[in-house]
Amino acid sequence: MQCFRKNTINLNPNKQPIMSKKKNYDVSPSDKKWQVKKHGSSRASKKFNTQKEAIGYGKKQAKKNKSELYIKNRKGQVREANSYGDDPYPPKG
Repeated sequence: MQCFRKNTINLNPNKQPIMSKKKNYDVSPSDKKWQVKKHGSSRASKKFNTQKEAIGYGKKQAKKNKSELYIKNRKGQVREANSYGDDPYPPKG
């Protein structure tokens, strides 16, 4: 008898899905501004006055590199995650 396992997405300690080995991007607060940086990097790629501007830039970078974009709230918690690459777990339909 064979046992089948459901497909699951593994989570890292930061509770973010591990989708690819490409550099993912984070939009997060920094002082009184918003920053976009490559996931795991210590320096911001760019800083913005508004979250909307940071999301726009982060989205462009994620699309260009076919990676993920994680948008964090003021507390640093992920409030939204978007995939712009080859998603190994696409939704049905």
